[in-house]
Amino acid sequence: MKNTIPPPIVSLICAQLIYLSKPFFPELLFNYSNQMSLCFLISGLIIILISFQRFKKEKTTINPIKIEKASSLVTNGIFKYSRNPMYLGMVLILI
Repeated sequence: MKNTIPPPIVSLICAQLIYLSKPFFPELLFNYSNQMSLCFLISGLIIILISFQRFKKEKTTINPIKIEKASSLVTNGIFKYSRNPMYLGMVLILI
């Protein structure tokens, strides 16, 4: 499998599509919607930062495009609970 578009760029494209599709969907507001959104955003950022720290600690690359530079498979820390916590973090940010 050959990846050509970095995942953060894919997330930015998805965020733009979500923003541009706003007129096509009804606006749903409820109590604490802003607080919930902020919780998702902060949770996603924390998960991404923890993932970065784990990769740095294991001295391997975080770049999924240059797979040949990976020196080890990370299976501990947050990676014990999620196979791809950085993608999970990006999804939480998009939510």
